[in-house]
Amino acid sequence: VKPQVTANVQTGALALDRFLPKAEGKAALDPPTKNVASKWGKRPDLPNVILASFDADELAEASAKVNKRWSRERFDLGALNMLDGDFTLMSEAVQFGDYTLTSADIHASLIAGVLTADKIKGNLFGGPLSGSAIVRASGTPTITSDLKLDSLQVRDAVQAVTGQDLAAGNLSLNMAFKATGLSPADLVSSLGGTGNLNINALDVKKGAKGSALSGVLGLVAAMDKLSLGS
Repeated sequence: VKPQVTANVQTGALALDRFLPKAEGKAALDPPTKNVASKWGKRPDLPNVILASFDADELAEASAKVNKRWSRERFDLGALNMLDGDFTLMSEAVQFGDYTLTSADIHASLIAGVLTADKIKGNLFGGPLSGSAIVRASGTPTITSDLKLDSLQVRDAVQAVTGQDLAAGNLSLNMAFKATGLSPADLVSSLGGTGNLNINALDVKKGAKGSALSGVLGLVAAMDKLSLGS
């Protein structure tokens, strides 16, 4: 008979990075094509330029470089099969890389190796976030999740990830995804799902060099870094 655990935890700020395996190399946030030469010559080191002159081999090389940022150390989820339980966590902040979920309110249950977080609430970059997630430990670990985020402050998010003041505005999104794998790198490579995104009152001229177009290109690059994570 498995132990039955019930926990109601209230904490200050939690940094999740210290509990996760380290990546193979520095988790650089450079675009995948940063260090790849195109058929038109060496890629210029300009942050607000997007190049579309890379062939399949060059993109494959770039993809290989990106994959190095994710650890290939295998997950050990054996603990999820050792007990059943019901858990509530209220934290001032939960930090993962460049992302900090403030006023976190999370509830999860664990039954037969399946962790179901039916409530994930908090604030991310100034906007309320809500969602749920399921982690299955049996066989190849599988994660499914859905998230809803309203009124995220674009300036705060882009500055946190890129260190640049490229844009201002409000962002809202709905997202559902699934990933399967034995390591963080496996999860990233298998990630798939659906979603929609809306940006209101967007101003891409802030902090951008040159024309408004260069601001748009810089914002696109920044959003690419947001999607890749740290």
